[in-house]
Parts: sequence; structure tokens; C-alpha cells
Amino acid sequence: MNDLFIQATREGFRYPSSRGELTTEQLWQLPLLGKGGNKGFDLDSVARALHATVRENTEASFVDTSPNPRLREAETKLEVVKHIISVKQEERRAAEAQVERANKRRVILDALAARETEELNRASRDELLAKLAELDS
Repeated sequence: MNDLFIQATREGFRYPSSRGELTTEQLWQLPLLGKGGNKGFDLDSVARALHATVRENTEASFVDTSPNPRLREAETKLEVVKHIISVKQEERRAAEAQVERANKRRVILDALAARETEELNRASRDELLAKLAELDS
């Protein structure tokens, strides 16, 4: 994977977008999918444009077997974008899992607090006075 990014930065790859050409570094700032006014300015749109370029340059010839440099570059660019998409999707899944764990933790802490309150409410007057005295000492 490092070789991909080395090639992308050394060759100064530029990627098509609805707002002009983007550098490899700028791809990391794009959302996976655009919303509202940013529709079309996202990684999915960049990947689709590159995929179209790959398809346009993939014309089978049974006579001319020389490699097409435009095809190779478009394929490499597409691989870079697909890798960035994959990383960002994994980061999003990890963030969602973290939020879910935090929510479960909050529910458990709330339940514990409710149990403690319930136990205090069941304690006798003398037990409550003893606990208060213990805290004041």
C-alpha cells in the first residue's frame, strides 16, 4: 500500500471532482458521500469518475497489445481512492462502535445509580442516620 501512495505523491496525481482537481492529500478531507450542497464532492463521486475513465480506456485490441499508460494511471488512482474509502469506512465503524459502547456504559451506570437509590430507600431510619454519621466523620 505504501508503494501506491509513494507513486501518487511522486507523480503528483490529481483526481477529478465537481470542484476541480484534487491532490492525494485532499482526498482524505472528503466525506464518503456528499450531503446537501456537497453532493458530488465526495469520495464516491471521485471513485465513480475514475472507474468511468478506466472503462473508457479498457478497449480490447487483439492486434495492439502495448500497455495503455492512461489506463494504468487511472487504475492506480482508483486503487488509492478505494484504499482511502476503506480506511474511512473502518474509522466510521470504529467510531460508531465506540458511541454504542459509551451508550451501553451510561445505561449500566444509570441502572447502578437506580439500584443504589432503591437500596437507600429501603434502609431504615437508623441505618440512614448511621450512614450519614459515617460520611460526616
